[in-house]
Amino acid sequence: MLVKVHRKLQNGSDGPLYKTVFSGRVGAKDLEDLSRELEKEPLPLTYQGEPMKPGDVVEICGETPMAVGRISYLPDEGAYAVTFTDAQRFELEVQICRNDGTDYHAEDLRGKGINWPACGFYEKREEGLYPTNIRQDRILEQDGLRVVLLEPGQPAVETRVLDDLHHWQLAVSDHGEDALMEVSYPFDEDVIAVGNEEAKLIGMEPNRHLGCGLYAGPVYLVGDDGKGGFRDLRDEECDRFCHEYAVPEVIDQRECEKELFHFLAF
Repeated sequence: MLVKVHRKLQNGSDGPLYKTVFSGRVGAKDLEDLSRELEKEPLPLTYQGEPMKPGDVVEICGETPMAVGRISYLPDEGAYAVTFTDAQRFELEVQICRNDGTDYHAEDLRGKGINWPACGFYEKREEGLYPTNIRQDRILEQDGLRVVLLEPGQPAVETRVLDDLHHWQLAVSDHGEDALMEVSYPFDEDVIAVGNEEAKLIGMEPNRHLGCGLYAGPVYLVGDDGKGGFRDLRDEECDRFCHEYAVPEVIDQRECEKELFHFLAF
């Protein structure tokens, strides 16, 4: 799902002040799964700083899975309800409630087109993520350069990367290590592709064909400032690349191996 993480900085007379530390995609299927993914190492690519902690807020922006069922526990007492996106887990929980004699009401949501979790803000507490509200004017923008991230098997997404060697090495890594960063120019314009130099050698998943080359592992599209450095992508560039690479390519791993063999042989 597409999310942003906002780090709580301080309380003020106008309410808490937050700083965005992550904007991107997280492979989670529910709130519990999302909470786990954001509080453990390695963190998602381009995440800035420490894992999420109580008081921080995660903003769910889209691409949430479909709900398959909802169970209301102690419905007559108005206790609480849990929504499931995994059919097997939902059916297992219903069976457990029946066997234990739990007072519950189960609603099958399959085919109703309900996305869950709902888009919005969720505060991190010790027990998990809970709905909350924060004002947009109390959120400071994320640091770093504006880029488009291409990941294998995923649609393109806009995010930000801190512009120093260490953070670029982390951004192209496999498991949070300082990887070797590679810069290339696959387009006939002042846009650079930043990837992992050893991506094919270490067997990273094939990603996209860009220009005349095949890229593996995470790849970032960023602007060339014309002075030997990087710049933010412009609005038009972000929109165009996100649209052009919205559908991920299906590439056989053997194509990467074949290209690597030719490179080593040469």
